[in-house]
Amino acid sequence: MTSTSLPRIPLEPSWVDAIGRRASRRRFDGRPVSPEALAGIEAVSRSVREAAQPVARAVLLVAAPEGLFKGLVGSYGKAVRGAPACMAFIGRGDWHLDLGFAGQAVVLAATAAGLDTCWIAGSFDADAAAADIELSDGEQVGAVSPLGYGTARVGAVSACSRQ
Repeated sequence: MTSTSLPRIPLEPSWVDAIGRRASRRRFDGRPVSPEALAGIEAVSRSVREAAQPVARAVLLVAAPEGLFKGLVGSYGKAVRGAPACMAFIGRGDWHLDLGFAGQAVVLAATAAGLDTCWIAGSFDADAAAADIELSDGEQVGAVSPLGYGTARVGAVSACSRQ
């Protein structure tokens, strides 16, 4: 599959409704994600894997690896706090566009399930993300997203991203 042959991911009506509610959240209250929500995200991840293989896939990490969200320079951008789980989005070959489609399907499914997320493609530690994932030859972690219940307070970085 290349960017001219995008993944055919079945669109769920709840995802369309989630588009208007979705906002990036970088601060989470630390509550564990419910088993039902995790099962739903895992099911969507399997569906995405089937639709986008072998170019893109999503992997649920029930616990966010230590040091995953490293920030851009020093502490700048190191604003993800309290996320109890995360998603890793993995690509192979010419993966960028396919990974974007696959990842957004998972992010919208999470939003529809009442969870908060934040697409992060530049300020994460790829080695930390890959530590708990079995990567095949040519695969790399292209993006991650914290997964959990966001706090009511929206930080400056999140507020600016909604503009």
